[in-house]
Amino acid sequence: MKTYNLSLEPDPEIPRLQMLSVDVVEVPIVDVLQRGIHPVWTFEDPATLQEAFVERLNAVDVKIPHLEQLDYCGNVDALAQARYYQGKSPFQQLVEHLNHGLRFVSNLTYVDLLNIAREQLRKRWNRQTAYRMLSASHRDFDAMRSLVKAKDKRVKISGYADFDNYDLSEILSLDDFADHEQVLIREGLPVINFRTTDFLQRVVDNQGRLRLAERIPNFTLVHPPQMVYLRDSLLYYGEWRQGTVHLHPDLGRALSVRPKARELAQKWRTGEGEYCFTTTPARVDEMLASGDFRVAFPSLDYRRDRQPAKAQASIPGCRVDRYSVGGYLRENAAMGQFKDILREFGVSMSGRKEDLVEKIAQLAVTEYEQHEGELDAFFGDHRFVRIRTGSQETGRPFPVLENHLLRNMLLAMYVQKHLRANTILEADYSNETYDPLDLARALLQRNITIHGAFLPAN
Repeated sequence: MKTYNLSLEPDPEIPRLQMLSVDVVEVPIVDVLQRGIHPVWTFEDPATLQEAFVERLNAVDVKIPHLEQLDYCGNVDALAQARYYQGKSPFQQLVEHLNHGLRFVSNLTYVDLLNIAREQLRKRWNRQTAYRMLSASHRDFDAMRSLVKAKDKRVKISGYADFDNYDLSEILSLDDFADHEQVLIREGLPVINFRTTDFLQRVVDNQGRLRLAERIPNFTLVHPPQMVYLRDSLLYYGEWRQGTVHLHPDLGRALSVRPKARELAQKWRTGEGEYCFTTTPARVDEMLASGDFRVAFPSLDYRRDRQPAKAQASIPGCRVDRYSVGGYLRENAAMGQFKDILREFGVSMSGRKEDLVEKIAQLAVTEYEQHEGELDAFFGDHRFVRIRTGSQETGRPFPVLENHLLRNMLLAMYVQKHLRANTILEADYSNETYDPLDLARALLQRNITIHGAFLPAN
């Protein structure tokens, strides 16, 4: 396991100003799990690492009040869409980015800042520096020319290009800009954005290791350690709990990985468990050092609480079939459908639609009486329980009257008559509320509907 080690080092030009420095160092996994040391496990970083780090950098209590009032403690931003590049992770790139525009100071007053700026300007006082100071402190050409001519009446300046004809560092001095303190600071310092050096203690432990959370108890291990998850890969969900690491393999439906899971549990466990097992952080370090596992922290999120995924395992061959009454003819069906059925049973197809509906009802009663014995035999051997009454709950067809044109209609009539307490479907119970013809009419007219799925009860 690795982590980031942060420290402050003096600015090469101005040692009193300090910059961030970052290195990658080894860390035992127990310090990640128990103490919240940030884990570095891949070339990339969690997206929220930069956000959380910058959020702490922008906190009020790490800014310097008297400098913030002068706008010398501006907010900083995270890098947008940073990726691993030229051997540097996004976080390492963030540190570089911050060092271009931010310094850390201790007990620095505004007067100190001004004196440092003056000292830096004196060190590099030349014609270019003098011209930058002149143009930054005087907004227009006339003001710039007036200052230069006030210092040396011999100069002749009629346009901006004429300033290049003179070495302004010999005409002007730093004292000429004493009243332009903000210009002195802006031109004299490499950056003008500051934080207190106390910030570092907010984001590292006593060894300088990056720490933005109290604990990081959840992780995953993949065996073998390829970056691509293979068919026979084993994924373990790990959790640090009460001083012990609990490892649960995600077995899913694949039977092929289970012997390997038993083998790994036997090799690395410190307690019991054929598949799921407990072990120590030191043993997890050994697992990683063996080269047989790859560690990751997919639920690590510094901005919001994310619940880790859970391991799953399927039990093969365990299935309960469910059944339902399929769709049957209703009065709103097209006349052609009624005629097709009547034709098959040799019943007259003449009359209006309501006449055809009545003929179907009478036909259903006739067919029901003919096949009631077959239905009694099937449901006498098979009891069912209705599990839901929602119209969307369906199942496979009951395996009876499979070639009958009015199969579902007859099943609907039977279920309605033999459904006890609206739940138990059995042949020995009979509801005499409807006679067969009234029941057939009610089903056709949608006064009664049969919903839900049925599970075998024996």
